[in-house]
Amino acid sequence: MIRTVAACAARLNVTHHELFGLRDADSGRDEPTARLGLTTSDYRPKPAYDVYRQLIAQS
Repeated sequence: MIRTVAACAARLNVTHHELFGLRDADSGRDEPTARLGLTTSDYRPKPAYDVYRQLIAQS
């Protein structure tokens, strides 16, 4: 997703892209929608956090 947005940004006049799910709503709950963030609910980075940082650094 990040690479696609970056690749199309100039053509589509995209100047900003924000990811609103940076933190889990509640990492302790079993339902998947409570755990969609890049960090746990107590802000510990999940594996995708470093991947996201690398992608941002490349763009």
